[in-house]
Amino acid sequence: MAIAIAGRHLRLDVTEGTLFDGPILPHFHLSGMAELSPKLDALHALLRLAGSVGPAHAPIAPDRRLERLVQALRVRDALADGASLREIGKVIQPVCDDWPGDGEYVKSRARRLVALARKLERLGPKGVLTRMV
Repeated sequence: MAIAIAGRHLRLDVTEGTLFDGPILPHFHLSGMAELSPKLDALHALLRLAGSVGPAHAPIAPDRRLERLVQALRVRDALADGASLREIGKVIQPVCDDWPGDGEYVKSRARRLVALARKLERLGPKGVLTRMV
């Protein structure tokens, strides 16, 4: 039997007897509830990161870390291909012809992204979803 209320559905299965026998007393069996909360937290974090929708279709603001995390993943790939800090800096700031630049801000930014890339590699998706990164 399915019940629809305000656009939401609830399904009831009869596992013993028949509904023709008269009124029934429903019993609920919910398993895995202790493990559900961390999974929902991780899913909510993933939805926030993606800028998707949350419960009841409420908009979720995109995670401000997303652009920096994507850039760090690209730096991680560049490091795996053997790129130098200077080559990474040139990609970060393509108009900077003078390495490391005034005040070495490009070099500092490249170093921070390398450190973030290594941390992402070490912690994996869990680091992003638990906001350790």
